[in-house]
Amino acid sequence: MFERRVVVRSGPSAGWRLRLMQGFELAQEGRGVPLPLTAQRVVALLAVVGRPLMREYVAGVLWPDSSETRANGSLRSALW
Repeated sequence: MFERRVVVRSGPSAGWRLRLMQGFELAQEGRGVPLPLTAQRVVALLAVVGRPLMREYVAGVLWPDSSETRANGSLRSALW
């Protein structure tokens, strides 16, 4: 089973923890951070890939059955 834990101990992201196996869990300094499902999908994709991605690519991966315009709009909504 694949599991990727992201724990940052120093810098601007210190204190954040992300768990993707057996459910999504994002926490800052031990406190859960609630996110809508669409935002969870964006965060999970970026964490698994582990590098910056173009917005158009992320939209296409997360909303493959939508038009480009609709997928980009869905990504904007998820990030908002």
